[in-house]
Amino acid sequence: MEDELFLNKVVELYQLIYVNDMMLLIDMNNIILFVRQLKDEKQTFCTKWMDQILEDDYLCYDITSVSSYSELNEYIKYGHNRDKEKLPQLNLAMLFGQKGRLPV
Repeated sequence: MEDELFLNKVVELYQLIYVNDMMLLIDMNNIILFVRQLKDEKQTFCTKWMDQILEDDYLCYDITSVSSYSELNEYIKYGHNRDKEKLPQLNLAMLFGQKGRLPV
C-alpha cells in the first residue's frame, strides 16, 4: 500500500512538471523504474545495516507518543493515551544498538 501511495505521488508530480508552459518530455516508465530502484537500494542498505548491528550488539526498544491537535496528519489517531488526554496521538517506536547507540 505504501508503494502504491508513493507511486501515486510520483505520478502527481509528473503531471505538474512544466517548463515555459510546456510539459517536459519524460517517460513515466523511466521515472517508475528509477523510484523502484531507489526503494530496492534502500531495503538492501537497511538489511545490511541490521545484520551489522545484530552481529555484535544488543538491541534496545523505546516507545513514546505525542498528542496532537492536527487534523491533517494521517498518522495521528485516537487510541490509548497514557497521559489521559482526550487527543489523538502519534505513536513512535525507536530500535537502536546499545553499544553503538545507532538506530536500526
